[in-house]
Amino acid sequence: MSDNQRRFFCRMMFLLVCALPTSVVAYWIGHPQTADGWELAIKAQLGVTASIDSIETPGPNVTILRGVELSDPETGTLLKTVEARIEFGKIKNYVGIPYKVQGLTNQGLVRLVKQINQNLIRTHGAEKPWRLEFLKDSVVQQSNLAGFASDDPSQVPNQFTVAGLTIDIVPTIDGTTAKAYFSVPGNDYADRQVVCEMSKSQTHSQLLQLDTNQVSLPCWLVADSVPMMVSITSSLGQDAHFAGKLALKPTRGNSELYIDGTIDFVDLKRSLRHIREPGQQFARIELDECWFVDGVPQKWDALLQHQSSVMRIQAKDLFVSKWEVAPDHAIENTILQHGERAAQLETTPWQ
Repeated sequence: MSDNQRRFFCRMMFLLVCALPTSVVAYWIGHPQTADGWELAIKAQLGVTASIDSIETPGPNVTILRGVELSDPETGTLLKTVEARIEFGKIKNYVGIPYKVQGLTNQGLVRLVKQINQNLIRTHGAEKPWRLEFLKDSVVQQSNLAGFASDDPSQVPNQFTVAGLTIDIVPTIDGTTAKAYFSVPGNDYADRQVVCEMSKSQTHSQLLQLDTNQVSLPCWLVADSVPMMVSITSSLGQDAHFAGKLALKPTRGNSELYIDGTIDFVDLKRSLRHIREPGQQFARIELDECWFVDGVPQKWDALLQHQSSVMRIQAKDLFVSKWEVAPDHAIENTILQHGERAAQLETTPWQ
């Protein structure tokens, strides 16, 4: 046997007898291999409570969790799934959910991403990027139905189906960024992806950016992501849909909200309380690069389309007090003022 062959043989023996067992033992110590161990690890790392029926470890870098439920004291159940497959890679870790999930709500989804962001920052747990992929279409149920008061006691929460939901969690210098992608089956733009990005760091509060890429989304689906949007969307009705861009970011102690797009299926019955017959029930609002700082409009250009009329919504009509945004108040004032002007034109003789 030559010197080169002996050296190669010794190196292989070292890898097989020493290095490989040490690596495997270190991995198994660092990654719990019991259901109870995984529940504790998920609670510590992600800040959510996990219930796991059983686990399977088909390989040193793969763990399958079966009968998984994630919950939160504030929101309740975040999601339930039959199986979650976790793969630890050299560059990126991966979680794949091969079956449809249950219990997924708009509020729970936002809460899950926020909890992961906050806890990974606190524990410095995101040393590598993570990808969470839902391999089947996911049904998201409306959870904030109480915000949409209705006279119909039989009304049930709305549901919305998304396809290819993928969440990438990427570590940054002092925080994490979570970016979600999904498409909407049956939509006119089913081949386009909605992109929603949420970032948080130790020095900056939550940053949110949403681009629907012309896909129309229910307003309630994104309302929980932006605090002021909850009250706004409840004034527009359950059928209101948004298509466009939205960004919420903290700057120098203030919060900025940018919105550019259209809101369709605005329910006028929620706004025109003093008008018995509003005619056509739904209207459309066009928002052109509107910009708010701490809830006060710095740039405002909005149009209300109702039947064959196009009316400009004044910024002064948007607020019922200095800090309270009331779209229903603005819609009502806009239509009333437009009706008064139209009546004046009809009764004024042309010169």
